[in-house]
Amino acid sequence: HHPTIQGIAMIIGKRLLARKCKTGRFKNATPCSNRSYSSAVNHFLECEDKVKKADYAHWYSSIYVKNTKARFSIMALRAFNIELAMIKSVVSQPTIQQSRLSWWRQVLEAIYNGEKIHHPVAEALYQVVHEFDLSQKWLILLITSREQDLHLRQPGTIQDVENYAENTASSLLYLSNEILGFKQVIKDDYVDPLSKASSHLGVATGITTLLRAYPHHIKLKEVYLPKDLCIKYNVSQEDLHRGETSDDIKQIIYTMADQAKGHLEAARKLTNEIPPQGRVALLSAAFVDDYLIKLEKHDFNPLVPELSNIGVKTRIAVTKNYYTKKF
Repeated sequence: HHPTIQGIAMIIGKRLLARKCKTGRFKNATPCSNRSYSSAVNHFLECEDKVKKADYAHWYSSIYVKNTKARFSIMALRAFNIELAMIKSVVSQPTIQQSRLSWWRQVLEAIYNGEKIHHPVAEALYQVVHEFDLSQKWLILLITSREQDLHLRQPGTIQDVENYAENTASSLLYLSNEILGFKQVIKDDYVDPLSKASSHLGVATGITTLLRAYPHHIKLKEVYLPKDLCIKYNVSQEDLHRGETSDDIKQIIYTMADQAKGHLEAARKLTNEIPPQGRVALLSAAFVDDYLIKLEKHDFNPLVPELSNIGVKTRIAVTKNYYTKKF
């Protein structure tokens, strides 16, 4: 008897209620005695904690996915992405980095063959894949993109940055859309509006994620600003490694931010063509918007500490967008 996500979602709802009750009969209650259900619930809650710590924007945006089953499935998806993203920063040896990614590739293969792997995120992902019949190609693309990133010294062009963002951030949105009941529709020249908006928002998210991580990359002597822009504005790797912010570096940052803003605006132009239930998956747009506004306010200096803060204003914007059926 395998636990269903619907059953898991009901238990999670009770467990979350129990967490809120400091006293009373919920305090030490275990909502379910069935061991397989109980462990599955723990896996999903573990995924949520992982996302809350490492990807706050998507954790907070997911609060407005009112279907518990769908919300925790999206959390499992995001936790899987975090597992992949952390490999490069946690492991220093390229061969071990590659073998970790290869292991996740094998895990995906096993999941689609109906085999369970004993790992909290893998077990949660197993439930989600089989409950929602998720497209395997997007999940594989996440791994392939990370593998290519292992060998990348510096992106060649801003187009390379956009492609990477499309293959990672946009793929995650396509998968979230599937969980919410929206499979991608492509026929001849037609692409459904939700997929188009997800593509644009994913690219905007990917570029801003790169800009947000700029201070961290500089400390590690890593360069993710496109080579063609560095040549155009006569910025060397040594200039970047020094951690100074010259007008030329700001010009590169401005160009990338402007590109992200263009994609964000393109996504938002499609709002009225997207079913209201589908717009919920795109609520993280407010976090992209907030970063770009603050970056402009600070004259495109990516090293200003305030840029890493997520303020109350952004959370209010997400809430407002939800209730006004925008993103």
